[in-house]
Amino acid sequence: MSQQHCLMALRLTCERAQVQDDAVQSMTIKNTGKYAINYEFTIESERMRSLFVVEPAKGQIAAGASQPVKVIFNKERTLKKEVSIKSNANIKLSIVEPLTDTRESVIPITVRL
Repeated sequence: MSQQHCLMALRLTCERAQVQDDAVQSMTIKNTGKYAINYEFTIESERMRSLFVVEPAKGQIAAGASQPVKVIFNKERTLKKEVSIKSNANIKLSIVEPLTDTRESVIPITVRL
């Protein structure tokens, strides 16, 4: 597959929220290529997985189509104290070739909170 992936890195900055609240940031993944792609978000560290959820975490996007995605902080509202996150890139977006299941690109998403 010789599709070129335009996304190199993404930044996600969450506004200040109360400890007991959740916060949602939305983004859109657009497939500008000629063929369908699969995508998958992964969160590398256990600590970041306890703080963030990505919905939908994986799926397929047809050529020319878009997929809205939400990154949710403190979804279960279990956080008990204030946290500060500076330039953390533990959330990754993988672009996967559907026929071979090969990861074509891995794009870090830098989170600031």
